[in-house]
Amino acid sequence: MFHFTPFPGLVTERLVLRKYRMEDAEQLLRLKPGMKTVDEARGFLERIGKAIEQDESIFWVAAIDDVLVGTVCLWNLERKERKGEIGYELLPEHQGKGLMQEAVAAVLAYGFREMGLEVIEGVTEATNGPSIRLLERAGFERVGVFSENEVLYRMTGLNR
Repeated sequence: MFHFTPFPGLVTERLVLRKYRMEDAEQLLRLKPGMKTVDEARGFLERIGKAIEQDESIFWVAAIDDVLVGTVCLWNLERKERKGEIGYELLPEHQGKGLMQEAVAAVLAYGFREMGLEVIEGVTEATNGPSIRLLERAGFERVGVFSENEVLYRMTGLNR
């Protein structure tokens, strides 16, 4: 049902959503403060690559002028339920410009149309106002509390 070979690159008005490259590791460190070294970032990218090869998840680099400014993924894929979870990150200097809104819209279209997903969920911290607004603007509905400080949003192919 899910096949990510060849890699499905996507294009929005201002972004190219492409497969990661090892050269992205340094920029990835800026995006993921928990990672301390380039080797750690490369290890993360290698694990992502294996998950993509095994059709377990799909992970795009959001790039401007071929430079990583963020990432978007569909993961926690459940084939039987035709369900997945969207995840995204954007470097602070690119936030507030609508870039992630573009990326999320392209990934949602891919998930519903190309992958045949029926449900896509998003989990975010209850205090992350920009992420909550992003999900709500994209058409997600809040369905509950995921954990003590996280909220769960859901979109179905029907409410797109």
